[in-house]
Amino acid sequence: MLRINRREFVANTAASAAGIILGSGLMGFASKEKSDIPSGESKKESLMQEVMKYRKIDTHAHVYFSEDSPRTQIDFADRLGIEKLMISRPMVPFSKGLPEEFRKCNDLVLRCVKQHPDRFIGMLVVNPTYGKESLEEIKRCVDAGMVGTGELYNHVKINDPSFYPIIEKFIDLKMIILMHTAIGYARVKLNPHDYYMSFVPVGWHWEIVILLNILTFLVVSLVLLLPTMVIAGINPIKAIRFD
Repeated sequence: MLRINRREFVANTAASAAGIILGSGLMGFASKEKSDIPSGESKKESLMQEVMKYRKIDTHAHVYFSEDSPRTQIDFADRLGIEKLMISRPMVPFSKGLPEEFRKCNDLVLRCVKQHPDRFIGMLVVNPTYGKESLEEIKRCVDAGMVGTGELYNHVKINDPSFYPIIEKFIDLKMIILMHTAIGYARVKLNPHDYYMSFVPVGWHWEIVILLNILTFLVVSLVLLLPTMVIAGINPIKAIRFD
């Protein structure tokens, strides 16, 4: 049987590793010389050339109440070869989402679509808290050519009953529904009639967090120390009985 000591094993292993590294380096050098695959900037250019071959639609884009919008969105789309963008204008975070606000947002989208009908597809926004106004706004926007909701925003939880007629309306129209996820404190408005509260009470009270940590530390300490104190008080000589 072949016997090898620890020193010989380490030396042979180090030599093998060095050979592998050197060999892979030489192989890499040779492959770079012969390979047709571009690298660096040329690789990025090749990737963009590949991207530009395909027709593309951006299914979730926004326009803004600013002087550079929608020119900025079209500029980015042109750079990436995107033919059409499905645009919406969400309501301001932490706002009440009043009917006049979502109408104003939808009016902006309609203006952008009218200016660039070959580039933009309109998507509307509503707030189910105002059910009657939302259904009226859906009809107005659909009649104007919109194809779905850009995003049902997080003024109301998605499983709130106030959402049912809104979602059912879009289902009847066979239209796209996009839903924004809920984020942060009081961003999710609830129906007080069903939940007995008007918002999700999510918040940090540091005094409570600190107090809970202190209580946890005390309980864990007692659980560890009390059995130890009891065991330490036992006299082995007295505890062991000899019959």
